[in-house]
Amino acid sequence: DSIALTDDFSLFSAIKFYQKSIALGVKPIFGASLSLTSESGRYDVILLCQNHQGYLNLSEMISKGFLNQQSFEGPTVNEQELLSHNEGLIMISKAIDSDISQLLLANKLKLAEKKALNWKPIFGNRYYMAAQRTDRFDDEQQLHLTVDLGLALDIPVVATNDVQFLYKNDYQAHEARICIAEGVLLDDALRLRRFSESQFLKSANEMDELFVDFPSLLKNTVEISKRCNLHFELFKKNYLPVFPTPQGLSIAQYFKEESEKGLRERLKSLSVDKELYFNRLDFELSVILEMN
Repeated sequence: DSIALTDDFSLFSAIKFYQKSIALGVKPIFGASLSLTSESGRYDVILLCQNHQGYLNLSEMISKGFLNQQSFEGPTVNEQELLSHNEGLIMISKAIDSDISQLLLANKLKLAEKKALNWKPIFGNRYYMAAQRTDRFDDEQQLHLTVDLGLALDIPVVATNDVQFLYKNDYQAHEARICIAEGVLLDDALRLRRFSESQFLKSANEMDELFVDFPSLLKNTVEISKRCNLHFELFKKNYLPVFPTPQGLSIAQYFKEESEKGLRERLKSLSVDKELYFNRLDFELSVILEMN
């Protein structure tokens, strides 16, 4: 058995997810849903980590997305970033929200084909397109258009479910949470309803029944699971970031130099006993450096 977790622009829960999954004998698959920007607009993709390099690349893109955030809609990554950080990652073109799906649903079939063919040589056999059946308006049309495109271009299509909550009866609680986040009322007849009660975590049997007419889409989920093999060595070694220092200075010397420079900057306009502050800084630095 395996399970994938693909939070929006986040790997925060990766360690807890890994620990719980391993404890239950379930294979964890790590990934995230990212928003990409291009000349034609913004769209979403799913990226899954095949290995440690993929995890590092995904982590770096997520960090850059938050550091460069310039939109109230949330962080984004430029397409070029994905092109240069695609190693070790499986890309899934999302149902409904991806570049391909948006073009297909807009009846721009040739443009969708062109865009898919752009991704295919970059990711090779690590590129998939997704379809879903969540009882939402465009699902069925998108599914059939995507399957047709996949057959024409020899790109595998995978069944997804866009899970938002664990159980079917969690739907109303989820809707309440969305309304709180968006500042609207549950009974507002004009509010946009973007989710359905079918977006719960379905069992393998439920997914088999849902895609009984497209069994290959489910087989592709198994193939993806086999290809994702990321493992963590927890509590065995501390991994600290490599921090570059000016030539000739050790990390301890550079740390002391920068600390003293910062303290001087903060004290320059204050009428205080500066020696007292520098003595306290020396004490704090000695404690930190002794701890390595």
